[in-house]
Amino acid sequence: MATLLALLAALLGFAQDAAPEKLLVQLRPKAAVTRSPVLLSDVADLLGPPTEVARFGKLEICPAPSAGKPRFVSAAGVCLAARLAGMALDADRLVGAAQVEVTANWNELSSEELFQQAQRFVLAQSAELGDRILLERALRPAPMPLLDGAGDAEFHCAFVQKSQGARQVQVKVTVSQGGSVVGDRQVGFRVRRFGRQLRLLTDVRRGEPIAPVQVLSSDGEWTAIEGLPVMAETELAGMVAVRDLVAGTALTRDLIEPPQLAAKGDSVQILLKSGALQITLVGTAQRGGRRGDVVPVINPTTQKVIQAELVARNAAGLAVAVVR
Repeated sequence: MATLLALLAALLGFAQDAAPEKLLVQLRPKAAVTRSPVLLSDVADLLGPPTEVARFGKLEICPAPSAGKPRFVSAAGVCLAARLAGMALDADRLVGAAQVEVTANWNELSSEELFQQAQRFVLAQSAELGDRILLERALRPAPMPLLDGAGDAEFHCAFVQKSQGARQVQVKVTVSQGGSVVGDRQVGFRVRRFGRQLRLLTDVRRGEPIAPVQVLSSDGEWTAIEGLPVMAETELAGMVAVRDLVAGTALTRDLIEPPQLAAKGDSVQILLKSGALQITLVGTAQRGGRRGDVVPVINPTTQKVIQAELVARNAAGLAVAVVR
């Protein structure tokens, strides 16, 4: 092939011991590819300035054909692909075969392998679903074709559907080969969740804190519990009940919240720090908020609104906010 290219270069007026000043593309009669999309370097030999050879060699021509169904690439098709990619390629720079017969062989990535990849991902992320989980297959993925010779399949998994109760989850498995994405499949599981949970021993009114002596820790199934269960007494520190709760309730994170530190119109102590300098003033909250909320507070002296983050209550019971 190198001799043929040299002959063609000579016929076009180029010295045989030097690369032509312009790119010369020799289309092959046939090409068996091991990647998709097909590149110009897969279907042709390129001669010319090294930078041009490297640049045009990466030009994407077409997707790899299906197994047993060759795809034909013509010189006009190569010129069109170059034009669409914003690359100038004159028709007289293309020589060789009138068209290239492109073939590819495919293997099948089985449904079972996709299941295994998704299951390993879910088990690795089990902390998001529960202390311990049992999986039952629900949504079976279709097999996926892989190009023969394109390298090992690589997998990336992510949750598509994961309800808070996580009775069912769906995982998207994206498959890559040779650095290119081949496709993706969705795999579904029914999930049974087990682990430690805290249940109330007494009734608790809305806005009241929940003390450790008011809960019983036990091990059981979470599947029927809506929400993410509270597993440790330390999670209750500084929190209050969102609504009235009766004895026997399994505590979930949506049933507790930080206490409200200020209501609209309440006085708020504001701390402003700049290096070693600290300024303290008392303003009026324009909106209620809980610990961590940023609320507007009016400075009574300047009547300007300051955005401050509620952090605590002082010894006098006044909400304290910090300007970050």
